[in-house]
Amino acid sequence: MKAISIKIDKILVYYDAPEICLASDAIGTKYICILCDEKKGDLKYLSVSISNDRLYLFYKNKCELREIFKSPEMGMWYTFIASTISTEGYFELEMIEAIDENWLPDEGFVFEPYEITNEELARDTIKINKPLFDFDISQNGKTHKVSAEALAAMLSALQKTIKYGYRKAISEFKQEKRQLLDYISNYLVDVVAFQPGSLDVRLVSDSQSDLFGNSYIQYAFERLDQFLTPDIDDENDVIEVLRNQRGHLLTSYKQLLQIAYTNDIEIKYTWILPNMKTNKQKIINRIYAGKMLEIMNKRKELGIEEITITGYVMQADVDSKKWRMISEIENKEYIGESVDVSLSGIVLETQKYEFVCEEKTEESIVSEVEKNKYILKSLKMI
Repeated sequence: MKAISIKIDKILVYYDAPEICLASDAIGTKYICILCDEKKGDLKYLSVSISNDRLYLFYKNKCELREIFKSPEMGMWYTFIASTISTEGYFELEMIEAIDENWLPDEGFVFEPYEITNEELARDTIKINKPLFDFDISQNGKTHKVSAEALAAMLSALQKTIKYGYRKAISEFKQEKRQLLDYISNYLVDVVAFQPGSLDVRLVSDSQSDLFGNSYIQYAFERLDQFLTPDIDDENDVIEVLRNQRGHLLTSYKQLLQIAYTNDIEIKYTWILPNMKTNKQKIINRIYAGKMLEIMNKRKELGIEEITITGYVMQADVDSKKWRMISEIENKEYIGESVDVSLSGIVLETQKYEFVCEEKTEESIVSEVEKNKYILKSLKMI
């Protein structure tokens, strides 16, 4: 049998010397190693190969270290001596047929995993003076892996949900304030880190908080939280919440739920601002996602985004069913079409109208630039 050489990747427990280590060989097989004996100042380690699944259970306090070494998955034990390290940093393993009972770890020993605490989140958000959003993902009950396609889709859907949550929140403000707040940096987030030992994605707001630790992206986070406030078993309660979130926001959140449900992904997210003493945390699991999707699919009209435009019609073509309008409030040009509403008889340029339109958003895959399409649903003279 070809000799196996391993290299230490991480020291998990260190006292006077490394007590528990993780290592890997040339083909990526993982090994867990424990200090089992010390003779004449030389350190001897016991090692067994370990799968990602078993390592995850160990990280989560669901598997004792003693059991890992007493019943190795591949049924093989190895040892190595610390002083035999090569110049490249490798240890050559020696396979053994049996182990000394005294080498085994004490019963009840479990690994204390590293978790981000509320105090650490509060410290980090104050340090950079920006809101933080931690997005913890587990697929099929495993936190150490998720498909790249699902992860990319989820982050995209999350960013859209934050964007439309922010826009939905500021749409309730007066026009002057809304114009001051409608900047892309107020709702953009960046991925800055993956926390150790999991798929815990750290997101940070693109914009700085003010001197008092306030940030406008809080509007979006609170909108996201609102989806999880109703009793999921009370359909009327859920629909009432969905009515307040209707349109693009609901559609993007539905995409997030669909990805989670299809891929059996559980999401735990946590967010905090520099001026908050405690974080806000919510969990989206497959049961919740399935029930919410069932209700959303029955009320598809809630996914329609409607906007009202007040202003003067500059062009109305009855044959092509195209129209062009200048909004009086925003001084912005809107171009749209009419499917069921007649444009005949519209007075151009001098008569004020109110158009109620369905807004459809299309995004270029290459440039990621949004293009809005407006379909006239009703109109009236003002």
